[in-house]
Amino acid sequence: MKGHFGRAIPPAARRADAAGVVLGVILTVAVTCGAGEVKRDKWPCAFVEKKIPDLQIPVVMDVPKIDRFSISGGTIQLTRVSEGTYQGCCTLTVTCTFDLTLFCSIEPTGIMPGDYSCSIDAPEISAPYGTARLCAEVHNAQTGNLPAKDSVMVAVVKVRMAPR
Repeated sequence: MKGHFGRAIPPAARRADAAGVVLGVILTVAVTCGAGEVKRDKWPCAFVEKKIPDLQIPVVMDVPKIDRFSISGGTIQLTRVSEGTYQGCCTLTVTCTFDLTLFCSIEPTGIMPGDYSCSIDAPEISAPYGTARLCAEVHNAQTGNLPAKDSVMVAVVKVRMAPR
């Protein structure tokens, strides 16, 4: 029984059904396109200003982290080397988590006039620890106005460091 109904409909009738479907699709498209017509004289003429936020891009860098850094040292006791010249040294013990270089400067207190200088022997220290020798020296020292007591502070040495 299958296939007998297809043969029962004449070919001309089958073409008429297909033509009807095509005509329906054409009418639907025509009605839809006509409804969405854009008129140029009704188009918006002014632009609307919209503020867009600035793009922010962070700038970063790696900074050496100083976890631990310490310098310890005793006092420098000046002793007479020659007429008007005094010299003394102490040992600095450095503990650090990075390689560094030591620098020094000396400031007289004004009690004893003279030409002061300081120096550091082996100023480059490698982590984790190291030692350096800090020396102070005075030339043309004028000791006439010094008070008669022990351990008179005649200068202060400042030790600075810089990472290597």
